[in-house]
Amino acid sequence: MSTEQSACRPHAVLAALDRYTEFYEQLSMSIMGFMTSGTGMIINIDTYLYQSIGGTLNSIRVVLDQGRINDGYALVRKYYDSVTLSLYVSTYLNDCHDGGTTAVPEVNDWLRGVKALPHYKVMSEYLARAARLDPVIGMLLQSDDRYKGIRDRCNGHMHYHDYESMILNDKDVYVDRLPVLDQIESDIADLFVLHIACVFFISGHYMMSSDYVDYLECGMAPEADSQYWVAPFVQAMFDDVLNVRRPDVCAAIRSDTSMHLK
Repeated sequence: MSTEQSACRPHAVLAALDRYTEFYEQLSMSIMGFMTSGTGMIINIDTYLYQSIGGTLNSIRVVLDQGRINDGYALVRKYYDSVTLSLYVSTYLNDCHDGGTTAVPEVNDWLRGVKALPHYKVMSEYLARAARLDPVIGMLLQSDDRYKGIRDRCNGHMHYHDYESMILNDKDVYVDRLPVLDQIESDIADLFVLHIACVFFISGHYMMSSDYVDYLECGMAPEADSQYWVAPFVQAMFDDVLNVRRPDVCAAIRSDTSMHLK
């Protein structure tokens, strides 16, 4: 079978990945001015984390475009790990920083390359216990087994748990790839929901539009409550992805956040 026939160019997952990548790039740039308390870094560390995550999503797109679904799932596991790490670092800093100038050793040592962060399991268990995430984390991770299923599928493809997983990496072998592409699209969307929903609870101010700062830079008094206005690109993803997939989670965000979601 030809490469053109076996590759997955027409599938909606490619356009979705383009949109997620663009979202992380926009969010990365928009939060650069927020300093990360509890570290020795001047620029917000999430700026680099989000840019890296966007790069991973772009890599998934490149690999899937070549019909390498097995490799694509290996990178989805990296995305899952990156989401967990990002949320862990933010939550841990919020929990442990005393508000002064002292850096939080565990995170600061990681930033300086002195010591690695804890294992994935330790980080995920920490998030499950985090008080700040309590209104939403159970809803996301414990209400059903979707995230366990994602992890299992990622590991299955990563370690060739079955013969079909290996075959899905050969773009010249004919197999019905559509169900797997549908599944990987769904899995990536659920991971995106997990990440962005938790960011709303940990660092809701990240979602603000540029209007407040724009007013100040123009020497004008900001409009009332403009610091709570949500960036249009955030609102669009909230409406098109989060609210479509998890309206229950969106309701929890709306009831908690000070940001003015439409």
